[in-house]
Amino acid sequence: MKTPEVRMYTIGLISDKLGMKVHQVEYILKSLNVEEDCRAGAARVFDPKVVALIERELKARNERNDEALQARKDKHKAKEERLLAKEKRACAREERDQQAAVAREGRARAKEGRDRQRAEEEAEILRRREERARAKKERDQQRAEEAKAILRRREERARVKEESDRQMALAKEEKARAKEEKALALERDRQKKATEKVAVEAVA
Repeated sequence: MKTPEVRMYTIGLISDKLGMKVHQVEYILKSLNVEEDCRAGAARVFDPKVVALIERELKARNERNDEALQARKDKHKAKEERLLAKEKRACAREERDQQAAVAREGRARAKEGRDRQRAEEEAEILRRREERARAKKERDQQRAEEAKAILRRREERARVKEESDRQMALAKEEKARAKEEKALALERDRQKKATEKVAVEAVA
């Protein structure tokens, strides 16, 4: 005998037909505000259209759940991509910082080398200046000593010349006195002879 087709569904039949749990069917009915068409004792009975409505709602909810799950997956993937990009940026920044640190260290070493070379050059220049200053001082001292020696020699020659001139003046003066005395002696002799001659002439 052929089983008659069921026209009305209880919550248990709906859960069996759709492969759902009873509490899930009850939750969907409550969320959709679906009332039973009638009651068979304590069981609530629903029209087959309600089964189709629950099936559509279940499908819609599954799709929404799938979309939400996919959205969460996409969000998680985007988050992972952002984290990866952030990590890459952090690695790149760290690498740039390391390169900058190496470059700064290199510049610091180069500057230190230049400063040390400049300091050595300045010290060498100062040493040369001091050496030239000492040499100039020694030359000046030598020149001063030579000038003093020349002055002493000039003064000595001047004293010698002065003494020589004085001696020559004394000699000339002595010679002039001797000449004058000789002239006086000659004059006295001449006068004596003249007197004697006059006396002789007077006697004669």
